[in-house]
Amino acid sequence: KRTGEPIPSPDGKWVISSLTEPAYDPAQVQSDLWIVPVDGATPARRLTASRGPESGVAWSPDSTRIAFTAKRGSDESPALYVLRTDGGEPEKILELPLPISAPRWLPDGKRILFATRTLPQCGTDFDALRKELKKQKDSKVSAKVTENRVYRYFDSWQTDGQASRLMVVDLATKKVTDLTPRQDRRFLFNNEALFDLSPDGKRLVLSAGTTPPPFTASENSDIYLLNFDDPTAPWKNLTADNPEGPDTSPIFAPDGQSILFGRRAGKNTFSVFTRLTRHHLAAARTETLSLGGADLSPQDWKFSADGKTIFFLAEDRGFTRAFRLTSEGIAAKPVEVFGLGTSAYLTVGEKALYVLNQT
Repeated sequence: KRTGEPIPSPDGKWVISSLTEPAYDPAQVQSDLWIVPVDGATPARRLTASRGPESGVAWSPDSTRIAFTAKRGSDESPALYVLRTDGGEPEKILELPLPISAPRWLPDGKRILFATRTLPQCGTDFDALRKELKKQKDSKVSAKVTENRVYRYFDSWQTDGQASRLMVVDLATKKVTDLTPRQDRRFLFNNEALFDLSPDGKRLVLSAGTTPPPFTASENSDIYLLNFDDPTAPWKNLTADNPEGPDTSPIFAPDGQSILFGRRAGKNTFSVFTRLTRHHLAAARTETLSLGGADLSPQDWKFSADGKTIFFLAEDRGFTRAFRLTSEGIAAKPVEVFGLGTSAYLTVGEKALYVLNQT
């Protein structure tokens, strides 16, 4: 059996993780969510029971519910579900014609932010979107025609006209609001949605590609600041000073006053180390954390609850280890905090650090 990402509750009392039972026949693979008390006072308990896996688990602010995406029953694509952790069956909140991913709770606990895709001409008219997708699927023409250099990214065609969107759904009314209606293509070629919501729920920060069609140059992504309450407002580019290299995976500091992200500068950056970079919103100032000259390429960075420490994973001497860094120490050298074996899925709780470790 294989455990997945550990996801601690906001109150620090529980951890949820997936448990997968592999099988030679893919149809027989079983993957469900389990909840474990941090103090070990009671045994682990299964929360879900279905063949398909659950993804994107997110705790509600009051630590009583979780949101996740999954294909259950007759679902044609991954839908959004909410489940009380004290028992009961998952409630299906929303299913769209295209997959839902990366759910995040709003601070009020009444709305959930998520990523999906649509056709720009359809927007949130999901009936029209279903009809157009069916028309595309039923077409007898299988040839792809494009003027773009990037027409396929691994197993994903880039010629279907789909655009990435961030949307929010009201749990009571099921009303869906498009927060990025101006977006007319995928955020990134790989279909990822790398974004974060500010602690007060008023702003979004998003990594989105800036390389224009026909994509003759390598993909560049910048970090944008969005107004949550005014989806039509212009996006503010926070990383225009790095026009050729990607800026990715932004997260807000706990006080909402700065943004931490990864940067690779220059052309052809596949072999270039990622540098932790911080943008201070009020001062409009960007600084690179030098890590004291340590030969590390950070990944999966997180702030401590008080914002004074940054934790991250990095490959080091053949293993992926966990490190910590004082958030204000631009030239400080990171300290190894968990070096046994290889770690993944770093998560920071109120009082503890969680990783999935393999030894």
